[in-house]
Amino acid sequence: VVLGLEVSRLARNSTDWHRLLEICALPTTSSATRLERLAAERGVADRLVFHGYRQADYFVPLLASSHVCVCPDPPTPFNNVSTMTKVVEYLAMGRPALIFDLQETKAVAGAAELIVDEPSATGLGRTMARIADDRSLLDSLTAAASNRLNELSYSWESSSQILIEAYSRLFD
Repeated sequence: VVLGLEVSRLARNSTDWHRLLEICALPTTSSATRLERLAAERGVADRLVFHGYRQADYFVPLLASSHVCVCPDPPTPFNNVSTMTKVVEYLAMGRPALIFDLQETKAVAGAAELIVDEPSATGLGRTMARIADDRSLLDSLTAAASNRLNELSYSWESSSQILIEAYSRLFD
């Protein structure tokens, strides 16, 4: 949500962004009211939509209709060696991800990611502005995202074969 506030602040003076930008946030219900108040205080409430916690039948179509998704997980030793499920979900929907410079997330996302230059809301905001201003970059990242899970063999067909082989070795 801090990202949404920062991007909205950056976009406030743009003549085009107010038509193009809507930040959708899925905060927990307990934080939504506080965040809505903060967005109103900063004058960006018209650019943020707080959907709250939702089940997959609600948020999956919402994410699938996005142009780009954000993985705002900060650089930490744990985050550097793990990938959040949402990154794979973004790729499954053919959506590129804006990410911080995290080793394992970069390995999973491949060419479908755009690395944020500074691990902060401001850095994320600048990177979102960059992708919003460069349609060919967005198109290239989207094409890469659409094929990334196939490149990684992250399909049930591939995974099931590996699982069967592992069980076979275990029980032989």
